[in-house]
Amino acid sequence: MPEQYHHGQLRQAMLQETLNMLARDEAHLIGFRELARRLEVSRAAPYRHFQSIDELFAVVAEEGFTTFVESLEKVQQHSYESSREALASLGQCYVHFALDHPAHYRLMFDQRFYHSDDYPKVKALAKRAFSILRDKAVVMARDDETVDEVELASVAWACVHGLAQLVIDGQLSHIPQVRQFVNRSCRRLAGLPTDHSAQ
Repeated sequence: MPEQYHHGQLRQAMLQETLNMLARDEAHLIGFRELARRLEVSRAAPYRHFQSIDELFAVVAEEGFTTFVESLEKVQQHSYESSREALASLGQCYVHFALDHPAHYRLMFDQRFYHSDDYPKVKALAKRAFSILRDKAVVMARDDETVDEVELASVAWACVHGLAQLVIDGQLSHIPQVRQFVNRSCRRLAGLPTDHSAQ
Protein backbone atom coordinates (compact mmCIF):
# COMPACT_ATOMS: atom_id res chain seq x y z
CA MET A 1 0.00 0.00 0.00
CA PRO A 2 1.56 3.36 -1.00
CA GLU A 3 2.29 5.83 1.77
CA GLN A 4 0.46 9.15 1.38
CA TYR A 5 2.11 11.10 4.19
CA HIS A 6 5.44 12.84 4.50
CA HIS A 7 7.46 12.41 7.70
CA GLY A 8 5.49 13.74 10.67
CA GLN A 9 2.23 14.16 8.77
CA LEU A 10 1.02 10.64 9.48
CA ARG A 11 1.57 11.17 13.20
CA GLN A 12 -0.63 14.26 13.17
CA ALA A 13 -3.21 12.53 10.98
CA MET A 14 -3.38 9.67 13.48
CA LEU A 15 -3.91 12.10 16.35
CA GLN A 16 -6.67 13.91 14.48
CA GLU A 17 -8.44 10.73 13.38
CA THR A 18 -8.28 9.40 16.94
CA LEU A 19 -9.93 12.58 18.17
CA ASN A 20 -12.55 12.35 15.40
CA MET A 21 -13.36 8.77 16.39
CA LEU A 22 -13.63 9.70 20.06
CA ALA A 23 -16.04 12.50 19.13
CA ARG A 24 -18.17 9.98 17.22
CA ASP A 25 -18.23 7.59 20.21
CA GLU A 26 -16.05 5.12 18.32
CA ALA A 27 -13.44 4.63 21.03
CA HIS A 28 -14.04 0.87 20.92
CA LEU A 29 -12.92 0.83 17.27
CA ILE A 30 -9.63 2.68 17.76
CA GLY A 31 -6.61 0.54 17.01
CA PHE A 32 -3.55 0.76 14.79
CA ARG A 33 -5.07 -1.57 12.19
CA GLU A 34 -8.27 0.50 11.97
CA LEU A 35 -6.36 3.78 11.86
CA ALA A 36 -4.14 2.42 9.10
CA ARG A 37 -7.22 1.37 7.13
CA ARG A 38 -8.92 4.75 7.51
CA LEU A 39 -5.78 6.71 6.68
CA GLU A 40 -4.91 4.34 3.82
CA VAL A 41 -1.41 3.45 4.96
CA SER A 42 0.28 0.13 5.65
CA ARG A 43 -0.47 -1.69 8.90
CA ALA A 44 3.13 -1.18 9.97
CA ALA A 45 3.11 2.60 9.43
CA PRO A 46 1.47 3.61 12.75
CA TYR A 47 4.17 1.81 14.74
CA ARG A 48 6.77 4.22 13.38
CA HIS A 49 5.16 6.95 15.48
CA PHE A 50 3.63 5.25 18.53
CA GLN A 51 4.59 2.12 20.42
CA SER A 52 1.06 1.46 21.67
CA ILE A 53 -2.50 2.74 21.53
CA ASP A 54 -2.14 4.03 25.10
CA GLU A 55 0.84 6.12 24.01
CA LEU A 56 -1.27 7.55 21.19
CA PHE A 57 -4.11 8.33 23.61
CA ALA A 58 -1.66 9.96 26.02
CA VAL A 59 -0.38 12.31 23.31
CA VAL A 60 -3.97 13.26 22.42
CA ALA A 61 -4.60 13.93 26.12
CA GLU A 62 -1.39 15.96 26.35
CA GLU A 63 -2.45 18.17 23.43
CA GLY A 64 -5.82 18.70 25.08
CA PHE A 65 -4.28 19.65 28.41
CA THR A 66 -1.89 22.06 26.68
CA THR A 67 -4.80 23.95 25.12
CA PHE A 68 -6.77 23.74 28.38
CA VAL A 69 -3.96 25.18 30.49
CA GLU A 70 -3.35 27.96 27.95
CA SER A 71 -7.04 28.92 28.19
CA LEU A 72 -6.95 28.99 31.99
CA GLU A 73 -3.74 31.02 32.00
CA LYS A 74 -5.30 33.64 29.71
CA VAL A 75 -8.19 34.02 32.14
CA GLN A 76 -5.77 34.11 35.07
CA GLN A 77 -3.87 37.03 33.53
CA HIS A 78 -6.91 39.30 33.28
CA SER A 79 -7.60 42.00 35.85
CA TYR A 80 -10.70 41.47 37.99
CA GLU A 81 -12.53 43.54 40.57
CA SER A 82 -12.11 40.79 43.14
CA SER A 83 -10.68 37.32 43.65
CA ARG A 84 -14.25 36.00 43.59
CA GLU A 85 -14.76 37.37 40.07
CA ALA A 86 -11.50 35.74 39.03
CA LEU A 87 -12.47 32.38 40.49
CA ALA A 88 -15.86 32.50 38.77
CA SER A 89 -14.22 33.28 35.43
CA LEU A 90 -11.78 30.40 35.82
CA GLY A 91 -14.65 28.05 36.59
CA GLN A 92 -16.55 29.25 33.52
CA CYS A 93 -13.47 28.75 31.35
CA TYR A 94 -13.01 25.25 32.76
CA VAL A 95 -16.54 24.08 31.96
CA HIS A 96 -16.73 25.86 28.60
CA PHE A 97 -13.57 24.04 27.52
CA ALA A 98 -15.31 20.73 28.24
CA LEU A 99 -18.36 21.89 26.28
CA ASP A 100 -16.21 22.89 23.30
CA HIS A 101 -13.89 19.85 23.41
CA PRO A 102 -15.83 16.96 24.98
CA ALA A 103 -13.80 14.15 23.38
CA HIS A 104 -10.52 15.74 24.46
CA TYR A 105 -11.86 16.43 27.94
CA ARG A 106 -12.96 12.85 28.55
CA LEU A 107 -9.61 11.46 27.47
CA MET A 108 -7.63 14.06 29.42
CA PHE A 109 -9.20 12.93 32.67
CA ASP A 110 -8.88 9.22 32.02
CA GLN A 111 -6.95 7.98 35.06
CA ARG A 112 -4.72 5.83 32.86
CA PHE A 113 -2.99 9.03 31.82
CA TYR A 114 -3.34 12.02 34.13
CA HIS A 115 -2.56 9.98 37.26
CA SER A 116 0.13 7.80 35.70
CA ASP A 117 3.87 8.19 36.14
CA ASP A 118 4.21 6.58 32.70
CA TYR A 119 3.05 9.85 31.11
CA PRO A 120 4.79 12.62 33.08
CA LYS A 121 3.86 15.41 30.64
CA VAL A 122 0.15 14.67 30.99
CA LYS A 123 0.46 14.43 34.77
CA ALA A 124 2.37 17.72 34.98
CA LEU A 125 -0.19 19.55 32.82
CA ALA A 126 -3.05 18.19 34.94
CA LYS A 127 -1.30 19.48 38.07
CA ARG A 128 -0.80 22.85 36.40
CA ALA A 129 -4.51 23.13 35.62
CA PHE A 130 -5.40 22.42 39.25
CA SER A 131 -2.71 24.79 40.53
CA ILE A 132 -4.30 27.69 38.64
CA LEU A 133 -7.54 27.15 40.55
CA ARG A 134 -5.59 26.60 43.77
CA ASP A 135 -3.63 29.84 43.38
CA LYS A 136 -6.81 31.83 42.96
CA ALA A 137 -8.27 30.11 46.02
CA VAL A 138 -5.20 31.18 48.00
CA VAL A 139 -5.83 34.82 47.06
CA MET A 140 -9.51 34.50 47.93
CA ALA A 141 -8.63 32.92 51.28
CA ARG A 142 -6.40 35.89 52.10
CA ASP A 143 -9.39 38.17 51.50
CA ASP A 144 -11.57 36.08 53.83
CA GLU A 145 -9.87 34.54 56.86
CA THR A 146 -12.79 32.15 57.37
CA VAL A 147 -11.95 30.35 54.10
CA ASP A 148 -9.44 27.49 54.04
CA GLU A 149 -7.48 27.74 50.79
CA VAL A 150 -6.88 24.00 50.31
CA GLU A 151 -10.50 23.16 51.02
CA LEU A 152 -11.74 25.95 48.75
CA ALA A 153 -9.53 24.83 45.87
CA SER A 154 -10.68 21.24 46.26
CA VAL A 155 -14.35 22.22 46.40
CA ALA A 156 -13.97 24.54 43.40
CA TRP A 157 -12.30 21.82 41.35
CA ALA A 158 -14.88 19.21 42.38
CA CYS A 159 -17.74 21.53 41.45
CA VAL A 160 -16.48 22.67 38.05
CA HIS A 161 -15.20 19.22 37.09
CA GLY A 162 -18.46 17.60 38.14
CA LEU A 163 -20.50 20.23 36.31
CA ALA A 164 -18.41 19.77 33.17
CA GLN A 165 -18.89 16.00 33.29
CA LEU A 166 -22.65 16.28 33.77
CA VAL A 167 -22.99 18.71 30.88
CA ILE A 168 -20.98 16.75 28.32
CA ASP A 169 -22.68 13.50 29.34
CA GLY A 170 -26.04 15.08 28.56
CA GLN A 171 -27.29 14.86 32.13
CA LEU A 172 -28.35 18.53 32.08
CA SER A 173 -29.95 18.53 28.62
CA HIS A 174 -33.27 19.51 30.21
CA ILE A 175 -31.81 22.90 31.13
CA PRO A 176 -32.23 25.55 28.39
CA GLN A 177 -29.25 27.74 27.49
CA VAL A 178 -26.79 25.53 29.29
CA ARG A 179 -23.82 27.89 28.85
CA GLN A 180 -25.64 30.64 30.70
CA PHE A 181 -26.51 28.09 33.37
CA VAL A 182 -22.81 27.22 33.65
CA ASN A 183 -21.90 30.90 34.02
CA ARG A 184 -24.47 31.42 36.76
CA SER A 185 -23.41 28.26 38.56
CA CYS A 186 -19.76 29.34 38.64
CA ARG A 187 -20.72 32.73 40.00
CA ARG A 188 -22.77 31.09 42.73
CA LEU A 189 -19.80 28.90 43.57
CA ALA A 190 -17.71 32.05 44.03
CA GLY A 191 -20.41 33.71 46.14
CA LEU A 192 -21.36 36.29 43.50
CA PRO A 193 -24.74 37.60 42.28
CA THR A 194 -26.14 36.06 39.11
CA ASP A 195 -27.93 38.94 37.41
CA HIS A 196 -28.32 39.04 33.62
CA SER A 197 -25.23 41.18 33.17
CA ALA A 198 -23.13 38.32 34.57
CA GLN A 199 -24.36 35.83 31.95
